[in-house]
Amino acid sequence: MQSNDFTLEQAGHFQGEWTPRGWAHAKDSLTAFEQLLYARQPDYGTSYITGKLMADRLMAEYGQQQDQFGKPFVLRDFMDKFNSEGMIPASLMESEMISKDAMLPPE
Repeated sequence: MQSNDFTLEQAGHFQGEWTPRGWAHAKDSLTAFEQLLYARQPDYGTSYITGKLMADRLMAEYGQQQDQFGKPFVLRDFMDKFNSEGMIPASLMESEMISKDAMLPPE
């Protein structure tokens, strides 16, 4: 829509066709709302991707730390810690969830 290749209606049909499990329908109000939201805030979708990459990196670091301590990586434990941090950026969670001492190479 930002490049004027799709109308709002065409974008709704595209979203309905490409959203898995039939969770979006071209003519429902949520799909129209989402299309307008993404049109008004073009960077909105990229924030999801950036956040996912940051969370993936944090999960990998957490897993490496668990391995260094001889502990298995348990997804539920990671998610419990991740969710207990609250609604803060993943970059701030890192200092709370990852021990920097554990990430240093042995002397």
